[in-house]
Amino acid sequence: MRNTVMRLVRFSVDRPWTVLIVIGILTALFVVQFPKIIIDTDPENMLREDEPIRVFHNEVKQDFGIEELIVLGIVNDDGIFNLGSLNKIKRITEEVLKIKGVIAEDVLSLTVTNNVVGKGGTLNVRPPMVEVPRDEAGILNLRAEVLDNPLFRDRLVSSDGRGATIYIPIEDKDIAREVALEIEAIYSELGGPEKYYIAGLPVAEDTFGGEMFVQMAVVAPLAGGLLMLILFLIFRKVSLVVPPMAVAMLSVMWTMGAMIGLGFKVHIMSSMIPVFLMPIAVCDSVHILSDFFEKIPFAKDRKQAVLDVFEELMKPMFFTSITTAVAFSMLALADIPPVRAFGLFVAFGVMLAWLHTLTVIPAMLMLFREKRAIVAREEGSPMLAALGRFSLRRSKLIVVLGAVLTVVAIYGVTTLVVNDNPVKWFKKDHPIRVADSVLNDLIGGTYISYLVLESQGEEDMKRPEVMDYIEGLQRHLESLELVGKTTSVADVVKRINYVLHDSDKAYDVLPDTKNAIGQYLFLFLMSSEPDELDNMVDYDFSKANIWVQLKSGDNRDMTSVVEDLDRFMEANPAPDGVSVQWSGLPYLNITWQSLMV
Repeated sequence: MRNTVMRLVRFSVDRPWTVLIVIGILTALFVVQFPKIIIDTDPENMLREDEPIRVFHNEVKQDFGIEELIVLGIVNDDGIFNLGSLNKIKRITEEVLKIKGVIAEDVLSLTVTNNVVGKGGTLNVRPPMVEVPRDEAGILNLRAEVLDNPLFRDRLVSSDGRGATIYIPIEDKDIAREVALEIEAIYSELGGPEKYYIAGLPVAEDTFGGEMFVQMAVVAPLAGGLLMLILFLIFRKVSLVVPPMAVAMLSVMWTMGAMIGLGFKVHIMSSMIPVFLMPIAVCDSVHILSDFFEKIPFAKDRKQAVLDVFEELMKPMFFTSITTAVAFSMLALADIPPVRAFGLFVAFGVMLAWLHTLTVIPAMLMLFREKRAIVAREEGSPMLAALGRFSLRRSKLIVVLGAVLTVVAIYGVTTLVVNDNPVKWFKKDHPIRVADSVLNDLIGGTYISYLVLESQGEEDMKRPEVMDYIEGLQRHLESLELVGKTTSVADVVKRINYVLHDSDKAYDVLPDTKNAIGQYLFLFLMSSEPDELDNMVDYDFSKANIWVQLKSGDNRDMTSVVEDLDRFMEANPAPDGVSVQWSGLPYLNITWQSLMV
């Protein structure tokens, strides 16, 4: 191998223009792949497509007709139950329903979400605000009706009446930011004392993904500029700065071009490849140029000086490159697809940098001629020389300080807390972060997870013991500080029982027979749309879905809720034949983070 490598170096020295032209042509072939780029900002893709929790998540979405939600909050410090605010809620809802990508039939709002009311044993299912009330009495009646319904309170309207929310399901998380901008355009025209807030994990994740790539477009050139500055400070010659930067840029372009050309999506993880690769790529070049810088003043022949440098450094260059590449390639063993791609292509880029160092560097050293001769200097960098002298004089102090810092570092590692929340990727004053804070204080929570109960028998969810268990799970979850609101089919059944008995508090309970539960649900569906309960139960009532709204999207908080419910279920087992499992974006996030760690 040694002879092969040296033949390649000699060819580059003898035919520098040929090498650079070939490199230029190959670079063009990689660069033309860039327009094919597919950007993937979905953290869900951190999991394999066949990962059990991801498969179950998709099944839940299909079974219950659930899509990811954007939450729009309309807040008026004087209360939203006034003519102006209610008109705006109605207007915004009407316009939101027209947005491309919004699943109009599943939008939740005061004007389109059915309420259950009744009188004299008659059930009436209709939205509470089909039309905006025209007088104060009508507004007061609307307020009383909405806040009396636990299905609406702290979900569609805050308990104190200061705010209302619209839950907007979208066809794909990838359009969350686009839809959010259209929503913003709608309410921006309305003015008034109301304040508007857009929240929800899909918006946070999609927005961050877009901004992340913008940041990478800024950070990568900055990293390159910083490297150029450091190299210039070291060598003080532009002719010795350009070659290593050429190696770095070529390595990045070839690596990213290869990844895109092979059909890999550019995920948030792989977008960081240029920043990782550039400093690694220049390492061998710096060694070559440093040695060349020292040898050339004493060399009679420039070509021989270049060959002597490569002869001397060829073996350490190869070993440093291959060990680095192997280390990164070990990420191919990870369970997370974007991490695998990241590791493999960084490893590929490291070896490309090694190849470019063997070809581009000697070619450029032969072509770049200094206007002034390089003067031989016995001393190296004054800064490094001073540091070396200090280290020798204060060796004991340095060893002691190193030991102390090592102990502190070990302690610091033991206090490490693994946590994540896409919303907290933004600055505190970012609109998404502000909206998250305001809405999670105002309503039950914008982080929506799903707790799914499943049995093998049809209509098992109508069994009284199963309904009681669903309600028990809800009450326990709502006792947790992190959970602000839960909603399920049990709430609907209780509501029907309550209103059919003229709002007698004694009937604000679940019926104690399967027949009564079935009749109530049949009556409800006959009075509304046939798919009214799709988000809560499946067609044959063998599965039920509890909406769990959390006030925090931190992974450790979601983990805390999951662990607490596990303890509750261990002490209170589910009815025979019924299983319980979590789903939803917050739960997916803790799963892939666990795999990442």
